[in-house]
Amino acid sequence: TKGIEYFSTHGKEKNKYKLFGELALVHDIQGNIDSSLFYYDKQANYFQDIEDFESLAAVFQNKGVAYYYQGNLEKAVKEFIAAKEVFEKLNDSITVFELNANIGVMFNELSQFDKALLYFNEAQTFAEKHGDDRQKGRIYSFIGSFYETIDSLQLALKFQLKSLEYHQKIDSQRDIAINFHNIGTLYETKGDLHKAVNYYTKAIDLKKELGFKLSLA
Repeated sequence: TKGIEYFSTHGKEKNKYKLFGELALVHDIQGNIDSSLFYYDKQANYFQDIEDFESLAAVFQNKGVAYYYQGNLEKAVKEFIAAKEVFEKLNDSITVFELNANIGVMFNELSQFDKALLYFNEAQTFAEKHGDDRQKGRIYSFIGSFYETIDSLQLALKFQLKSLEYHQKIDSQRDIAINFHNIGTLYETKGDLHKAVNYYTKAIDLKKELGFKLSLA
């Protein structure tokens, strides 16, 4: 592109490689994942060479997202773990928390449950020691979904109810509606249809107020 040619001609290498990231994002949006990964790889090599580790970690995250939407969870999780390792060295504990939560979700989707729980536990430990109510609500919901996946319904319910508690503290209406739905699903699976309908109704009413629909399928 003309932008890349300009930065190459005028010796502004870092700007050129940042532009590669924008090109990669365009290819992501267009569904050209292989092309986006080509530009991300160029970025990663450059930022590694100049020891710009914060930018390098961001590239790893972006590559992980690209692989995730490509359906390649194995490669996606490797990129997120690489990003986590860099952010740990940078002492960016908030981003490490978010990455631990997302890595746990991906391992859960891969049915690698021991690894999923390991990363969820790391995120939970941080949230309980240093996190805010939003972070606690988020990780408890993820852990609840994890336990539902492995049919530990009582633990799933425990964590979804804890998640609901923190989302209510911060009045996060969208997350509250999702909690209501998740809790309703758990009660339905447990065979307690009265409680299931109660929570489904709460979810539907709140979703209507917020202006978007909730499927009960």
